[in-house]
Amino acid sequence: MNPINRNVLVDSGYFFALMDRRDAHHEEAIARREWLDKLRIVLPWPILYETLNTRFTRKSAWIQEFEIIMDRAELVDDRPYRDKILGAAFGNTGFRAELSLVDRVMMEVAQDKNVRIGAMLTFNHRDFEVFCAQNRIEYLCSSSDRRLRRP
Repeated sequence: MNPINRNVLVDSGYFFALMDRRDAHHEEAIARREWLDKLRIVLPWPILYETLNTRFTRKSAWIQEFEIIMDRAELVDDRPYRDKILGAAFGNTGFRAELSLVDRVMMEVAQDKNVRIGAMLTFNHRDFEVFCAQNRIEYLCSSSDRRLRRP
C-alpha cells in the first residue's frame, strides 16, 4: 500500500506518549513520529476532546507540536456515529461493555468505508490490536508481543 494515500486513525494515547517523556511508550512514539508526515492523519472529534485536556493544554510546547500535527489532520465529525454508539453503550448490541465511547467512535470511523482507514496509531493493544487484525487495518504501534514495526 502506498503510504502517501493511506489514512491513519490516531488515538489520543499516541499524542500523550509523543509529548510526555515519562510515558512508557515515549521512545516508540518518537520513532513513529515520521509516519505523521507520511500518512493522512484522521482524527475524530472525541480524540481532540481526550487529547486537549487540562494537563496537555498547560504545556505550551505540547500545544505547539500538536498544532503542527493538526494543520495536516482531517477532522471527522462524530455525529453520524453517535446514536448507534450511545445505544450500544446502554444496550447489548455486540459492543464490549468495557469500551469507552471514544474507542467506539474510533471503531465506527475505522469501519466506515467512506473514510477508508488503512492504519491505526495507538498503544491501546487490549482494545484495538485484534480489532485491527479483524478489519484489515494495519496496527502501526508495536504489537503486544513487543515486535517493533517500521514504516
